[in-house]
Amino acid sequence: MQFPPALRHRNYRIFFTGLVISQIGVWMQTIAMSWLAYRLTGSVFMLGLVGFASQIPVLFLAPVGGVLADRFNRRKLMMTTQTVALCQASTLAVLTLTGIVQPWHLVALSLLLGTIYAVDVPVRQSMSAHLIDDPKDLPNAITMNGMSFNLSRLIGPAIGGAVVAAYGEGACFTLNVMTYAIAIGFLSRLQVHSSGNRGLGLAGGLQEGFRFAFGRPETRALLAMSGAIALTTLPYSVLLPYFAKNVFSGHADTLGLLMSAMSFGGVGAVFYALGRRTIPGVPPLIYRAAVVMGLALILFPLMPGLWLAVIPIAVAGGATFLIGNGASTLVQIMVPDALRGRMMAIFTMFWFGMVPVGSLAVGAIADVIGPEHAIALCGWCCMVAGVLFRRTLPRFYSVLKPKVSDA
Repeated sequence: MQFPPALRHRNYRIFFTGLVISQIGVWMQTIAMSWLAYRLTGSVFMLGLVGFASQIPVLFLAPVGGVLADRFNRRKLMMTTQTVALCQASTLAVLTLTGIVQPWHLVALSLLLGTIYAVDVPVRQSMSAHLIDDPKDLPNAITMNGMSFNLSRLIGPAIGGAVVAAYGEGACFTLNVMTYAIAIGFLSRLQVHSSGNRGLGLAGGLQEGFRFAFGRPETRALLAMSGAIALTTLPYSVLLPYFAKNVFSGHADTLGLLMSAMSFGGVGAVFYALGRRTIPGVPPLIYRAAVVMGLALILFPLMPGLWLAVIPIAVAGGATFLIGNGASTLVQIMVPDALRGRMMAIFTMFWFGMVPVGSLAVGAIADVIGPEHAIALCGWCCMVAGVLFRRTLPRFYSVLKPKVSDA
């Protein structure tokens, strides 16, 4: 496979490196927070509540973040969000290391982090177009963004689980503070000229963005598919601490292994996506990935041991990447740059913002029917969503055929 075209651009190399380092820290913190929440309460519902709190702001505030991304300098916005996130991680580290941390602290700080990322994610996703000099490399840059996510999710949970097992959650939070500081240093080196549209108003900007998003059948289908998967399927990960401790009789490092398996599958899917050359093949790939992911989640609770269980988890991780990256690529290709921040924010609202609602629901359902049945239910919902999306595939072909030369 050839050297990824996006990495030939100086600005994107700097951005990619800082992004991987920052996200490794985020995944380390995610593992530590999940384990700490379960250790303090022993409640599966609390796992869902912490996941809900960390992501629910995205559902309501991501569109506002999209307007900000189209209005202001995106590099400066990212440096601001990363600095505030550093302060959040520092507070979490101090509370934990001093032994005064309580479950409500985790919920409150998760809400703060979710608010930060309601702005950070759409800014980050819409920034790629300004980091490369050749527009033909944009699809590759979008895929590389997905690689940064999965690479960090492969490394971060494994490190986080080992650090928690050896030194405790506070040490993990402290390391996250350091990764934010490094990421801010990389962002400061970017040379990006993106002043934005200072005349863009909040209300008018939101209205224009939603009008574009829901005014075309292709974008409506992508948002509906993304929202359905995020609501009914992606929340399965909040149940993994239960399986790590109660099913596989493990500790934080076992949870780290399961999370890393998800990322291992995601990294494999990245290499598959990097080898693809045609944009029109993306919509059917999304459908097939949804069906495969559903089957993997149905099989996961039936596995007799940890080392067999990591296989369907890895498959689910790979399918998740193909669905999310495919939808993100299609959205960015079909949107003008003036609307890129808002359109990516609306996609973020559906792809990430629906997850907390599903996390809360899955946590509650798991308390009633058991985590094993709850995760299988997630799988069945994913398969249904994929089959329904298949009916919309003809809508994409006439729109995407002219894009073949751009892939």
